Amino acid sequence: MIHVRKTYEINPDMYEACHAFFHTYVLPNSIKQGAWLIGRWVTADKREITEIWQYISKEAYERGKYDVPSNLYIEQKEEMLESTGAYHPPTHTVAVTGLIRNEQGEVLLVKVKKRNDSWEAPGGQVERGETLEEAFRREVKEETGVDIEVGEMIGVYQVVERSVYIIMFYATCKSCEITIQPEEIEEAAFIPLTMDNIAEYMPRPGIRGRIEDGLLGKKNVYRAYRIDPYKIVAEIVR
Repeated sequence: MIHVRKTYEINPDMYEACHAFFHTYVLPNSIKQGAWLIGRWVTADKREITEIWQYISKEAYERGKYDVPSNLYIEQKEEMLESTGAYHPPTHTVAVTGLIRNEQGEVLLVKVKKRNDSWEAPGGQVERGETLEEAFRREVKEETGVDIEVGEMIGVYQVVERSVYIIMFYATCKSCEITIQPEEIEEAAFIPLTMDNIAEYMPRPGIRGRIEDGLLGKKNVYRAYRIDPYKIVAEIVR
């Protein structure tokens, strides 16, 4: 991981303009390039803004560079930071998703607003106190309004650099009428998905690979991969 501190000396009268430019341009575009904002601070007199960003690689850092209009600041400085150690317990995210079919064999897919360049299977993070099955049912219901019957496990998928573990199941819908969650979901539909047309719906290889395992009827898969660029680093397929 690479950490960068960016400091901007500004005229206090320009603070609101700097703040607006950051939230409308810098933040969304940096996140799209894989950057994570650790924090952003301003001094009490609004004369200095400090940002700390995290990047998964030097290449991601280069892609995430942006130019702040010179009229917004007096002086800017950028510094690479080196960690002196780990001072927090390791954290991991566990998520659930699945290959959900209706009676016609079509697959339930959604377009999430923050990743609307690709269709994907509905699902999300497991909350404290939930079983995997409970979390899967809840997420699908919240996102699409569909009630499901959870079946066998397809596999466990590890996104290495983000410490995310995705558990995927087979499932069928019990009530298949779709009602999307408009705050998060852009579109949802049952799609006649096949190995021949899946790339049209899912250009992202990490998302596509999980669904392909389900289409091929695989079970108990384990796959670990990196996403920038996509590379499988460990795999067990039966």
